[in-house]
Amino acid sequence: MRHPAVYRRSLVTALVVGTILTAINQGNLILSHGFAREILLKMGLTYCVPFSVSTSGALGAARIRLRKPEPRL
Repeated sequence: MRHPAVYRRSLVTALVVGTILTAINQGNLILSHGFAREILLKMGLTYCVPFSVSTSGALGAARIRLRKPEPRL
């Protein structure tokens, strides 16, 4: 891992946002049917989305900061 702080922050973001989204999107099914295989797959994907978005945003911002400013004419 080249950026452990970014991945750690993205993991925390994914846990918080993923839990909220899972509760909103799958909460009624979990309460009525439990953790079926389909629900577990959807839950996994639900956590992957905020992790991916957070990581790509942070790494993109880091790349922009590392670029040398272009000379002004």
